[in-house]
Amino acid sequence: AAAGANGALPDRILCLPSAGTTVGVDGPLLLVQTPEQITWAAEEMHVVRRIFLAGAHTPGFKPNYLGEAIGHWDGDTLVVETVGVKSQPPGARVIERWNKSADGKTLAMTITSVDAGGTPIGTPRTQNVTWRPGEEVLEWMCEDFNDEWLPGGADFADQVGK
Repeated sequence: AAAGANGALPDRILCLPSAGTTVGVDGPLLLVQTPEQITWAAEEMHVVRRIFLAGAHTPGFKPNYLGEAIGHWDGDTLVVETVGVKSQPPGARVIERWNKSADGKTLAMTITSVDAGGTPIGTPRTQNVTWRPGEEVLEWMCEDFNDEWLPGGADFADQVGK
């Protein structure tokens, strides 16, 4: 069923992105690196994440879906520290370590969340992104897909408020 455990419709059906640093990796993804930042552009939900490669986190950053990401290179590993992710407790940080495979076709991101004191939250996980030549990031409109996700293929308007 499309309704979650509490009976509410999931964010995806409501056209809201999921909170987290790897949002959008289940479809085509475009990564562009400049000297100042890495731009992560996902087809799904048109999510755009910016990982700044210099500077410091903004004091008092207001939490949002993707947080504020600052990255630096540690040899061949990109280390990304993200603060202000809505799905994390106040003061928590998400630390990602990005490593490219020897053949250059897979990007493995090891993701660890830590609380404000630096204690790990949960178990680290790895998310892989695979390079697929010829894939393109296309137009994607959430409204085009709502009907197939709702119970019985019902219209979105029929489900809101129930």
